[in-house]
Amino acid sequence: MMYQAEDLNALAQEQFSSRKTLSSVDQSLNKRLTLDLMRQLKKPGALCSNDAKSCYNRVMHSIASISIQHVEVP
Repeated sequence: MMYQAEDLNALAQEQFSSRKTLSSVDQSLNKRLTLDLMRQLKKPGALCSNDAKSCYNRVMHSIASISIQHVEVP
């Protein structure tokens, strides 16, 4: 599913997990730079980091199914 979604450019730009050319180091640097920029510009902001790898009981299956069908996964 991830390969097909990536081929269709259907993943969010900030989605780094299981991507071919992206790494956790890049994600960590982006996070730090974003927070530093918000602080320097005195802009309010928030960051949500959600790792739902093993939380299948919390997945909203109807929404997940619609999202998966959107990227043409049967």
